[in-house]
Amino acid sequence: MRSPRQHYRNARGIPIIQQASSIENNVVPHHRNRELREQPPITRMAASHVYEMIRARFLITRALFIFTVLTSVGCMMVGMGVRPHDRAGQTSDEWIREELTFGSDIPGGGSVTELDWQNFLADIITPRFPQGFSVSSGYGQYRMRNGELVKEKNWVVVIYLAPGTPELAIHEIIQAYKKRFKQESVMRATSTARVRFDD
Repeated sequence: MRSPRQHYRNARGIPIIQQASSIENNVVPHHRNRELREQPPITRMAASHVYEMIRARFLITRALFIFTVLTSVGCMMVGMGVRPHDRAGQTSDEWIREELTFGSDIPGGGSVTELDWQNFLADIITPRFPQGFSVSSGYGQYRMRNGELVKEKNWVVVIYLAPGTPELAIHEIIQAYKKRFKQESVMRATSTARVRFDD
């Protein structure tokens, strides 16, 4: 009579129970490895979200750094008395532009000659504005207070006053011309302008 173990042997003489155990030992680790592969610790969507968060934090940090640097530089420039839009050899301050128009007709007869005008420039205007001014000549007409229409040659002087420059000199020029050549008035146009000197 066969023993129970011999009853479970196969044709090669290997116990079936032992063979089954060997198969189980081979299959179980493979099954566990597959489960480990199928478990996603971070999905693709989650990884993309983490990347966007890191990138946003980097951009914010960089923007704060740039802002801090620019603010520090601006404070230094203001402390040094330099405006951000100033350039070397230039000024961006608002200046006063004075445009004076001098007529040549003298009431009662006669007119201001070119020599008279050159002497007036040398005696009155140049000493008050030695840094410079512009002069142009032209022709125009002016209606006097008595209704008379005067057509005459004229000179236009343009002077730029730096900020803080007193306007007394302009008043003195006008009064001197009126007194010397018996003029009724001198036309004065005042405006503001941004002046700079490009090298």
